[in-house]
Amino acid sequence: MAESLQERIWNDLANKIHSGSLKVGERLPTERELERMYGASRAPVREALRRLADEGLIDRRQGSGTFVRSAHVTKADSSLSPFAYYYLNYPSQISVRSISVTTEPASPDVANALQIAAGTPVTTLARSRYMDDKPVIHFTTWFRPDIPERPFHEHIDFFRTVAFLREQFGVRCSHADEVLDAAIPTAEERRLLGLDSGTAVIRVERTVYDWEGRPVVFHRYLVNTQIWRYRVSISV
Repeated sequence: MAESLQERIWNDLANKIHSGSLKVGERLPTERELERMYGASRAPVREALRRLADEGLIDRRQGSGTFVRSAHVTKADSSLSPFAYYYLNYPSQISVRSISVTTEPASPDVANALQIAAGTPVTTLARSRYMDDKPVIHFTTWFRPDIPERPFHEHIDFFRTVAFLREQFGVRCSHADEVLDAAIPTAEERRLLGLDSGTAVIRVERTVYDWEGRPVVFHRYLVNTQIWRYRVSISV
């Protein structure tokens, strides 16, 4: 899918802030100047600035202009998780258990998501999430080839992948694309989720991107809907 004009403006300004080309405290060009710079109308410029402000990167001051506030995202990480609402409100009821960490050849669908050649060795992580000690989500995660498996063995009980990538590898994630559908799990997946034969699950496939727009992670979630409700908050 081609990058929208709003995405291009947001991505370019965010990269300049992260790289230091635009420094904390520096005043950004006016909206009209940005329109000329990017050959854009007012709407995509304002939407890009709104997103940067929501992420805590800029501060828009009435009558004064727009200024770089921080080089670090304050909100984007939590928005990457469709289950963030429950984590934030009921953390004591949620736990994570790792099942396996391996290096495996990327299947065609994984390779397509990570934009690599099929068969390329990638770190593969299988985990389950529990609520009140009941399995609610089984998920498999594949990482781009430059993410080795060793740190996952050393820190097996980490909770959030986005935070782990930032802390262990210095990789900062910006956004994610998701696809949801229904699926019938395999026998092993049913066992891990404690489901009867023929029970359907919600399948979530999510690709997470870094600030350069490169895919970093491909997740596949299977959600036990007998226990879990998939909740997403949408700004309108």
